[in-house]
Amino acid sequence: ALPLRDQLLAAAQSTDARLVPARELAIRHLAALDDPEVTAHLIVLCESRNVPQPVRAAACTRLGERTDGGDQVMSALARHAAFLEGTTTPPVGALARAAIRMEDRRAVPLLLAHLRDPGTPVEDLAALLSAIEALGDRSAADPIRDFVRLYHAEAPDEHLAAALGVALEALVALEGPVARETLEEIGADPLSIPAVSAKARALVAGLEQQTREAEEAAQQGETPEAQETPEPQETPEADEEQLPLRINAEIVRQVLAPVERELRQCLMQADGRPRSARLIIRLDGDGSIEGISITPEQVVSCVEPLVRAQSFPANRRHTSQQVVYTLRR
Repeated sequence: ALPLRDQLLAAAQSTDARLVPARELAIRHLAALDDPEVTAHLIVLCESRNVPQPVRAAACTRLGERTDGGDQVMSALARHAAFLEGTTTPPVGALARAAIRMEDRRAVPLLLAHLRDPGTPVEDLAALLSAIEALGDRSAADPIRDFVRLYHAEAPDEHLAAALGVALEALVALEGPVARETLEEIGADPLSIPAVSAKARALVAGLEQQTREAEEAAQQGETPEAQETPEPQETPEADEEQLPLRINAEIVRQVLAPVERELRQCLMQADGRPRSARLIIRLDGDGSIEGISITPEQVVSCVEPLVRAQSFPANRRHTSQQVVYTLRR
């Protein structure tokens, strides 16, 4: 008898039009196997134009859920449509979702190449951009900005507008306030697709709200209640000048850099997959953590242990303070 994998594959590839539901069932069971070759078979089924649409859809869905077969996914993403070479565009959207599940950053330059390729189906662009954002490679910000500036004034199209909206969100996730200039440019352009300009203005408003919250939190940290009795100085005088006057968001970013990947995974794996989390960290004068407030609640159990495991520096005044930090995926 043939191995189970081959039997399921044969059923999935059947050309009997009466067996479409059975083919979908075979794909579901095939995708349950932990075998990189299964990923390669799902890629073929997902991109095949000769199979019924329900079968293709089932294969693409299961492909996007794969957690093994990374080499097969990268090999497929490396392919582009070329008439003289007889190659076609791969199922970029499903492959992008698989790259997220595999957390494989090798996909970023390959996905950016498809973002620049006019042959990439517009229906796949939103998933492609979501994957780039989730994988968190900041070098992708400039290519995404170029994409937005190139297509934001195209004729209105549902899929393109959705992709541009995801692109703007990705810019904010990768660059934070630095993305504001681009957002304002797109939001103010009268030729922008209306939905895209509205999205840009909404993201600018969100950045402004975050800035106000950070400023208010910083002011609260300067109040007498936060300025507790200085603790005994144990730091040698020669090192005292090296201490920061206050712990700010940039210092927090540097402290959390060793666990940045794990923190982003917390956001990706939490219910609802929130795009950001707000941390209010209360630090003692010597850098020890007095307390942490984290929102949304569904990321607390994952994020808090990672933050508490890091060592924060003391501040020069040796006083307690509160710092606000926004974690993005």
